[in-house]
Order: sequence, then structure tokens, then C-alpha cells
Amino acid sequence: MNFRIRITAIATLILPFSVAPGLAPRLFGFAEIARGSLLLQTTGAVSYDSYFLGSIDNDPDTYISVQPMLQYLRKAGRGEISANAGVAVVRYQENDQYDAENLSANLRISLPAAIGARIDGTFALGYSESTDIDYFANDRIPAKHFNGSLNFTYKLGLKTAIRESFSYQGIERDGDTYSDQDTLTNRLYFDYNDFLRGTDLSLGYTYTDTQSSGDNYLGAKLDQNDHALSVTLSRPVYGEVIGSASYGYHFFRRSAAETTSGQTRRDSSYFSLGLRGPFLPKSRFPKLESSASLSYRQNYSPGINDTGGDTLTGDIRLAWDARPRTNIALSASRNMSLNASDVSATTTNVAATVTESIGLATTAIGTVSYNWIDYRGINRKDQMLQVHLSINRPFNKYWSAGLSYQYQHNNDDSSGFQPGRYFGRDYDRHVVTLSITNIF
Repeated sequence: MNFRIRITAIATLILPFSVAPGLAPRLFGFAEIARGSLLLQTTGAVSYDSYFLGSIDNDPDTYISVQPMLQYLRKAGRGEISANAGVAVVRYQENDQYDAENLSANLRISLPAAIGARIDGTFALGYSESTDIDYFANDRIPAKHFNGSLNFTYKLGLKTAIRESFSYQGIERDGDTYSDQDTLTNRLYFDYNDFLRGTDLSLGYTYTDTQSSGDNYLGAKLDQNDHALSVTLSRPVYGEVIGSASYGYHFFRRSAAETTSGQTRRDSSYFSLGLRGPFLPKSRFPKLESSASLSYRQNYSPGINDTGGDTLTGDIRLAWDARPRTNIALSASRNMSLNASDVSATTTNVAATVTESIGLATTAIGTVSYNWIDYRGINRKDQMLQVHLSINRPFNKYWSAGLSYQYQHNNDDSSGFQPGRYFGRDYDRHVVTLSITNIF
């Protein structure tokens, strides 16, 4: 790859922050280290999966996991340092090829800017190992995830500021079947706030660079970059609702091998609209919270053979406190993503969630969602119904337990050539998990 900021160094940078405090005498207990709090949280779980994706016959399997996690938090004025490090030990009864000891470590630092300071921001690094389920390939994929970000705002004056946002995401997958992927994004904005009765203006430039190892059905490495210029106006619409409108232009370039047509460039304009806050009047709907955003644009990181045009994306959410102990939330979203085979997909999701408080401490949550997944560049569409039920109860400040059930029904609509080792399929899947957590 042209750039792999091979953040193997992430673990080296994070682990001293996360683990070194644990060298203190009070390792296994609440402790105060350098004016910060240290605790150890351990979760043990046993799960039953009726349709084990990733195996040849998809027979049921039972697996257990134990995950100790050391957490550190320090707050000093407006500054904050939070870090954690742990390992998840997973053992499968039948599919022991997936047995793993998955490491994870994260560090987040908020700049300790004083009130009235010109600069403010955050810095974060993360590393994790996991076995990811890819529903396109119907497979489990061991992977290492790297991420880093730097965000800050510098105030030029009373109404003007510069915002900078830099982020990196990398995925390294085991074997040569699925692609390694790296995405680098940099966003730079100039803001002019509070003019013309509360109107805000933002001028932005976004650069996105996407690379992959090319383990896909075309055998072509993703090598693409996107430059986007945008102008955004936002202002109060009514009450607490803030409306925004954006116009921008993309300059997208990619390698000729990524598509069968050999297309290497695509330039176009895009629009987005947004509402932030309770867009239903509080006077008539005092118990409702709401938000919405819509965008009509190209995919910043399209997969192989994805030459589609602009796509409508966005989300809308409504939350209703129906009773003092009952909350009902409805949501709908549409987004674009890139999977392990360098194939991009557009996913449309609708969901309903009910949260119920039972007694003094027990919480029950039920969610029903439906997904329409359209894989771009090939003729395949999946529809997925998911039902998730969970109940959680703390027994005291040290111990808590949870029980969850997940039902998944997948319906595949494919025709013609289907790339990869696995074809789309129809199935029903049940997953039951019992977990116990201790905080020490």
C-alpha cells in the first residue's frame, strides 16, 4: 500500500498509559493513581449460536469468553485522560480454529484548555483484535483494527475559528482471502458564527485516501483519493431546532484496475440538509426528542466495480418517554460502507426500540430492525430481520448480570456471478448469551 501508517506503534504508545498504572500495589481494586481512578472490570459470558457462520456446515456451537479490562480515568479542570487495556479470551466448543486471545487498548486525551483559551481539542489512539462476522461472505474473519484521530478548534476572533479533524482507520485481516484496508481522512473548516440573526457559515475542505491489499474478485488494489470543497449555512429554524444546508463538489480519482470499465475519475456536486434538535414543537410534543439529516452525494470510498452516482444517505430518529419507566425510540437510516472483499454496499435500516425500567435497578431492552442491503457492482441484495431482547440487573456496586437473545432472518436475492468463497444464502439464526460482570 502507498501509505500504511503501520500503527503497530499504537500498542506501544497506549499500553504504557493503560497498563503501567496497574503496577501500583493496589492493582486489583479501586485506586487513585496520579490523581486518576483505576479499576478492573471483568466480564464472563457463555453463548449459544444456532447457525454458526464461518463453518462449513453451519451447525450450532457454544462458546465462552472472559474479558478483564483495566480502566484509568483522570480529570483535571477541563482536561481529561482516559485509557483502557484488556484481553478477551474466547473458546469454542466445536469451531476451535477461532479460539483467540484478543488484545485491545485505547487512549483518549482532551486538551486541558482553560475557559477563554483559543485552542481546544482531543487526541485518540486505539488498537483491537476481534473476529468479525461479514454477512456478505457469510464468514468470520480474524482482524486487527487500528485507529487514530486528532481534532482541535482554534479561535481566530470572537466569531471566527479554524477546525481541523484528522483520522486514520486501518484493518489488517488474517490470510490472503480478504483485503487489508486503510483510510486516511483530513477535514479543515473555517467558521464564521453568529451573523444575520444567528446564522453560521462554514467553509470546508475534505481529503480522503483509501487503499487496500486487493484481495477481491478482481484482484485489484483500491488506490483512490477524493477532494471535496463545501459551504454550509446553519441557523435556528424555530425553538431549539437548528437547520443546515450544504453544497459541495467532489474530485474523485481511482486506479483503472478497480472497475471493469477502467473508469478513473468522477467529479460531481452534492447536497445535504439537516435538522438538529427536537424538530417537533416541545409545546405540543413535550416528551419527544427528534433529529434528522439527509445528504445526496457520492461514496467517499467506493468498492471495486462501484461506478454508481450520487446516493441519498442520512438518518432520522424519534424518542418518546411514554411513561416514567418506558422509552420508545424509532429510527431510520441509510449509509454506505466497504466490506472485507472491497465491495461497497448501501444499507437502509428501520428500527424500533423499547426500554423499560423494572424495579429499582433492572433494565429490559427490546429492538426490532429491518435492513435492506444493496451490494454495488454486483447483482446481489440481502434483506435482514433482526430481533434483540436483553435484560440487565446489577446486584450491588461490584456485580451485575445480563441475559440476551438475538434472532436473525436473512433473505438473499442474488443472480448471475457471485464472487468470493461464499454465495448469498437464506437462513434463520438464534443467539443466546448469559454474562456476568465484576468491577473491582
